[in-house]
Amino acid sequence: MSKLVATRISLQFPPAPPTEPTDTLVLTFRTHYIDLRILRASLSAPSSPVTVDMGFAGTVAHAAPHHSRWEHVVDSHGSTAVDEGEFTLLPNGDEVEAGTTYNPETSREEEYREVWRQVPVERGAPAYVLESDRGAAKIFAGRIGLYYQAMGQTGAGGRGYSARRWQMEAGVWRLVYEIGEIDLPGPLDVGEVDEGDRLRIGGVVYVVREAYAI
Repeated sequence: MSKLVATRISLQFPPAPPTEPTDTLVLTFRTHYIDLRILRASLSAPSSPVTVDMGFAGTVAHAAPHHSRWEHVVDSHGSTAVDEGEFTLLPNGDEVEAGTTYNPETSREEEYREVWRQVPVERGAPAYVLESDRGAAKIFAGRIGLYYQAMGQTGAGGRGYSARRWQMEAGVWRLVYEIGEIDLPGPLDVGEVDEGDRLRIGGVVYVVREAYAI
């Protein structure tokens, strides 16, 4: 996917029709990604907990200009499968992604089709991604421009999964979603960083895997 910050417009597992049951935001760095998908149905009742449809983070490789491969290091469903997808640009600038992935409704790997739309990112905006070095939980956290996401898990099979999404509005970070009990680093915990830096946040050591200006 060529888009740094993207939201999903629709998901289809053929022959079923396309739908969009989630509020999905993906941060794609040069070699990492953080993808958080929240079920919209869980947002209708203020007293109900927010429910994650899928959430995963790890490394991404671009084998060809329009082909990407995602490794799941953190995964809310505990899947360790590698996703692969081919991208086609639509006339309106959206991208169609097609490939195979985990279908949470069937618990199987299936062919899929997704439509993605770019979220504007200001030129020169900061981008960085952190990965926990050691500890009870594997954690990824990252920022691109006005968007920041973090997620982690404490065990195999998606056990102990937690996630957060923040968005900057009028110069102030707002916590949009909070799921789980892991103490994840927030955007205010991270100052200016360089690639390779090691940070200690909340007793956990993080390695800055990537840091650059857009």
